[in-house]
Amino acid sequence: MISKSVLGANEELLLGNELLAQPLVHRERFGYTVRAVRDALAEIDAPTSVDDGLSAWDVFTGFLILDALIGNTDRHAKNWAVIDTGASRRLSPTFDHASSLGFLLDDNEKESRLTTRDRGYTPETWADRAPSEFEGEPHPVDVAIEACATLDSAVRDRWLSQCDNADRLVKPISLVPAHRMSEPARDFARRVLCRNRERLLRD
Repeated sequence: MISKSVLGANEELLLGNELLAQPLVHRERFGYTVRAVRDALAEIDAPTSVDDGLSAWDVFTGFLILDALIGNTDRHAKNWAVIDTGASRRLSPTFDHASSLGFLLDDNEKESRLTTRDRGYTPETWADRAPSEFEGEPHPVDVAIEACATLDSAVRDRWLSQCDNADRLVKPISLVPAHRMSEPARDFARRVLCRNRERLLRD
């Protein structure tokens, strides 16, 4: 959940499931689509940190591209939100990315997948099988591609150009302290990210 420190004294956090035209019950995916989220954000402002004319939907698509790259499988309707001031509403910062880059796998399984000769058990295969929380469980890359197709070409190119340099994308992984991320976890994360980047730019 997003930290309350981002909220002002008179601000309230509204989760995505409260904004959809057809609110979801018990995290059911039916009706939770790219279009449904886009419609929900149609009258919402971009985050206050964005000052270059992007809409809330433009920024949310950036969230989905991040999800695609890191294999975030948990962007359900309670894992994004809007900040309500009473007079206006703006998209909140993105939050809750724990279900990414193989975080939930233990190091033994990561090591096994890193060293296997079985092409059906590699980090890349693991990445390829990631389901999203959207209706039909499409891959996060497919969700991002669908969202990108709705953008102005300049905005789409702006986001995708951030994915051009693979070395720059994986660099933050090396900056995680050793007590927080083992070497197998780093190698696994790099391979997952590179595989998802390849799919995102290819498709």
